[in-house]
Amino acid sequence: MRVDGFGFFIVLFIMWVVVPAVVGFILYLIVRLGVKHGLRSYDSDKNQSTPPAT
Repeated sequence: MRVDGFGFFIVLFIMWVVVPAVVGFILYLIVRLGVKHGLRSYDSDKNQSTPPAT
C-alpha cells in the first residue's frame, strides 16, 4: 500500500489525535465510574458504622 502526502497526514492525525482522544475518554470513564461507585460505597459504609444519635 502506497501512502501519498494526504494519506500520510491522515495516518498522523489518527495516531496523534484520534487514538489519544479515545484512550483518554476510556480512562475518563473508568475513573468517573470508579469514583462514583467508590463514593457510594464510602457513604454506605459511613452510614452503617455511625451509631444512632440518642
